Amino acid sequence: VSAYRYFSQAAQESNPSAQYGLAYMHLTGQGVAEDHEKAYKLFVQAAEQGYPDAYFYMGMMNLRGMGMRRKSVQRAFSYLTLAAHVGHVQAMYNSAMLHLTGKGTVRNCKPASGLLKQASEKSPTAAVLQEGHELFFRGHYQQALWKYLQAGEAGMELGMANAAWLMARGYAHAGGLMPNVTFRLHKRSAAQGNVASLLAMGDAYFYGSGVELDWRRASAIYYEAYHERSAEAMFNLGYMHEFGAGVPQDLQLAHRLYGMASHTNKDATLAVVCAHAWLALHRAWHRVRPMLPQVSDSFLLRLLGAPASGIPGAVPYFSGGALQLELNLWHWLDALGLTTLASALTDQKDVGETAVLLLMCLALFWVVKLQRQRMTQAAQRRNGQEQPQAEESDHEDDLVETEGQEGTGS
Repeated sequence: VSAYRYFSQAAQESNPSAQYGLAYMHLTGQGVAEDHEKAYKLFVQAAEQGYPDAYFYMGMMNLRGMGMRRKSVQRAFSYLTLAAHVGHVQAMYNSAMLHLTGKGTVRNCKPASGLLKQASEKSPTAAVLQEGHELFFRGHYQQALWKYLQAGEAGMELGMANAAWLMARGYAHAGGLMPNVTFRLHKRSAAQGNVASLLAMGDAYFYGSGVELDWRRASAIYYEAYHERSAEAMFNLGYMHEFGAGVPQDLQLAHRLYGMASHTNKDATLAVVCAHAWLALHRAWHRVRPMLPQVSDSFLLRLLGAPASGIPGAVPYFSGGALQLELNLWHWLDALGLTTLASALTDQKDVGETAVLLLMCLALFWVVKLQRQRMTQAAQRRNGQEQPQAEESDHEDDLVETEGQEGTGS
């Protein structure tokens, strides 16, 4: 209350620090009622007097649509750029992310790399993030998590995303609340434009991890990632449209989305080939389905390992069991490492190494095959030599027996 009174008195005299302090109190609701519109007006007053932190918060509020009717990424980029030019480290980072994603400006890596370099040289937060990287590679995962959380609390979405990744992969622990904590970190990171976190949120709604299972919400989030040119989001949407999971079933649209995923990212080649093969089977089933008796539905569901009632939200009959079967198939492919192998084999950057590896595998296979043939031939020769010796031994035994009988007769 005292801080609010002193800030108000100084703000009436047009003190930019006081205007900024009052704006921050109204933005966060500390000591006063939360009022984003009033906070934004005070930030504008402070910014007009050249207060750099005010430019930063004006940019972030425009980016998120706080204190205004609708958000404006273009205005957000302008204010963040102004703050970055006067040395605001977090503004440098966020402005660089907008350059990289092409939001509010043309996508351009060169200014983004320059801004990130400046931020890394000035920011203690970036130093904390780097410490987290070093601790992770040394195997100190719990300490790395702590550093990432510190960076996340300072507003760096990479810190939030890395902390969530550590907990989701089992490198660090958060007790029974792990799925909820992971989802919240991904949500905060996605709000700053992290597409990987956006996909993780969609996965959480799809599988019901940390939140209530909601396929419609999952599809909406995947569509957000789709607009960011995410190949994984395209594939997931194709998958959901194929089985009608949370979205209308449309096999033609599913085929197009699968193709877009393969075109966007060559690493998706194996997944798309398998999906197209399964989709062809799915289309064939839809053509044959009307000619089959109704009793085959429950039989197929039991055969495919799905519950008799199917999966909630999916198309009935074949689709429920097929969805469950394909989910199991992808889990097995990941467990066996086949998806990783396919990505390595289709990576154009490693074509030379891949070709050499394949040639070495073929040569090894040929050598093993030749060795087995030689061993087989040697065994056959040994068997051929032992058989005449056995016949001679049997013939000598017969002669001895005959001579014995003649001696007895005489």
